[in-house]
Amino acid sequence: MYQNALKIPVCNLFLCLLFLLFLSFRLIAQNPVIRGQIIDSSEKKNLVNTSISILRKSDSVLVAYTRSDKSGNFSIKPLEPLKYIVMVSHPRYADYIESLDLSSNNKPDLGKIFMTLKSQLLQEVIVKNVGAIRIKGDTTEFKADSFMLRPGATVEDMLKKLPGMQVDKDGKIVFQGEAVQKVLVDGEEFFSDDPTIVTKNMLSEAIDRVQVYDKKSDQAAFTGIDDGQKTKTIDLKLKDSRKKGYFGKVEVGSDMSKFWDNKAMINAFKGKRKIAAFGLMSNTGNTGLNFDEGINYGSSGGLDMGVSDDGGMYMSYSGGGDYEDDYGQGLSKAWNFGGLYSNKWNEDKLSANTSYQFKKMNTEAGETNQSKYILPDTLYYNNSIGNSYKSRVKNSLSGTYDFKLDSSSTLKITANASTGTTSSTGSNYSEALDADGKFVNTSTRNTSSTEQNKNLNSSLIYRKKFQKPGRTISVSVNQSYNNKDSDGFLVSDYKYFDIAGTIKSETRADQQKIRETNSSSVNGRIAYTQPISKLSILEFNYGLANSNGISSVTSLAKSNIGGKYEDLIDSLTNNYGLNV
Repeated sequence: MYQNALKIPVCNLFLCLLFLLFLSFRLIAQNPVIRGQIIDSSEKKNLVNTSISILRKSDSVLVAYTRSDKSGNFSIKPLEPLKYIVMVSHPRYADYIESLDLSSNNKPDLGKIFMTLKSQLLQEVIVKNVGAIRIKGDTTEFKADSFMLRPGATVEDMLKKLPGMQVDKDGKIVFQGEAVQKVLVDGEEFFSDDPTIVTKNMLSEAIDRVQVYDKKSDQAAFTGIDDGQKTKTIDLKLKDSRKKGYFGKVEVGSDMSKFWDNKAMINAFKGKRKIAAFGLMSNTGNTGLNFDEGINYGSSGGLDMGVSDDGGMYMSYSGGGDYEDDYGQGLSKAWNFGGLYSNKWNEDKLSANTSYQFKKMNTEAGETNQSKYILPDTLYYNNSIGNSYKSRVKNSLSGTYDFKLDSSSTLKITANASTGTTSSTGSNYSEALDADGKFVNTSTRNTSSTEQNKNLNSSLIYRKKFQKPGRTISVSVNQSYNNKDSDGFLVSDYKYFDIAGTIKSETRADQQKIRETNSSSVNGRIAYTQPISKLSILEFNYGLANSNGISSVTSLAKSNIGGKYEDLIDSLTNNYGLNV
């Protein structure tokens, strides 16, 4: 009876052990060991003591950890059939991260894992801030949609949000301490004479990415030889949805009394064809004129000409003539209109980019100054009042044309021309008084001038690549012409008083000033590049240039007979000529 009672439990125990053994084999079969081998990607050597971590993907909790052996191999115990993250780390190498899904019966053999040295990764660094910023080589790229902007914000509003970018009240853009000189749209110039047309009038919602880089010169891009000529450039990449159809912006503002600020821009894009037109009218200081407009309009001030140490000619303009006033004073009324056409044909073998602009700006200013000077032995007062008016008008036309003559040669022609008129008037009265309020001296000064200016610049460059990489030849010709003629008048009266306040002397100047400045230059250059080795290229180039210019100032006093400006003032008259 006792023996029979023992037989049943022993049998059951045996069956239970057999079942558990079978279950364990089944579990091992379902959850095999995770294996792999760590290898250096450049030297193809096995990496010892590399850290391998397994994290649960749902909550990033560490569930397993090991290190590679002397052969670079590793293995990790069976895990539950879930989703994991495999992270491989080594002090000298970039981290390797891979997703592992054991829930879908994936093979856990990771095979050979190649690790890359951090020193190699530094050759090309990619920095991401929630996908907003990407740095690759010398190009910084911003994802436009990653920055919060108000509805209807312009490109300028967006640029102000970008890290490292500053935009001042005149629209001048500075990126990381360097002034931006060009603003492109999809790699093409867009009213290149006035970058603020794009930044102030195009909507930010049309932009996909903003790229900032140093644009090499055409010659450097062609030959691959860095000539040191770089232009800080912003390239606005449009969204695919905006590369076809129409989009634009209209903005109207006024206080219904004194101030008005109106802007409009319309764009029609279809494939590679771009058509744009814009208009601006404002008396709030929003001129929309480009960064160097003061130079483009020209000043009728003095002209400095000379020859540098290397034989080159230089010409510089500066204000401050007897009848000049300050361009920077006063609130401006501006009118600015223009149109652009850009297209490519015949599989991009022919491309054209041309634009026209009309600009007008009137500036009116009034100024009053009262000063008191206290010195150890005396006290006196200076009072002055003045006003000025200036009107500037400019018409400009520019174009760029590219021809791909064949697979190895190109021809590029660029030209821009402008004409402008500047007229100004000004008056000023000043007085100096002693401590008792008596006159010491007074002066009255009235000026007027009219200036005409013309500019024409053009270039032609032919480039050809040969079958051998690095062997190229290029021929370029450049021409420039600048002319300014001005006619102005100065009438001034100075009075000097004695202690009793009686006029003791007075002087009067009544003069006409005629100024003329002309400069022109033509230069040509031929360059040939020949590779010497894989690391060096030899360049031969020859250039020939001719420059000439004249600058003359004629000062005439009003004749006592007939009242005409006929008497030459020799001390205030000059005439310079320069040929290089």
